[in-house]
Amino acid sequence: MNIDMIVQALMITLVVFSCFFLFPLIITLPLLGAWQMISAAVIFSQLKDDKRGFYLTACIVMLFIMMLCIILELVFVVGGIFFIIIPTGMAIWYFRLTTQTQKELDNKNEIDNKRKITRIDSEDVLDDDLLWV
Repeated sequence: MNIDMIVQALMITLVVFSCFFLFPLIITLPLLGAWQMISAAVIFSQLKDDKRGFYLTACIVMLFIMMLCIILELVFVVGGIFFIIIPTGMAIWYFRLTTQTQKELDNKNEIDNKRKITRIDSEDVLDDDLLWV
């Protein structure tokens, strides 16, 4: 998941820097969205996280709305909202969700490691066979 967060942070940075130029934004924003949708699908399948399911549903709805805008030729009327502003907001929300999930998993691993350490018996510590390995 750390790699996922690094890639997302890098891509969000590229989106922010490319927001002043339309062509780079047309490339970076869909790449970020595709990466996050794959990430959400993988994490949803592993953790059964309802927030990831909601995100995937929202992405599908947004893709449907985008296709309708293209078919109905409304891209120039509402294109900025449905093709740039909302997807960028969704990307930032998903990145924050991934960061929060990573912190929760790190805390859980830290607690599990502490439990393993406290399970050592005094007999294990003083066992001659373990001392001279």
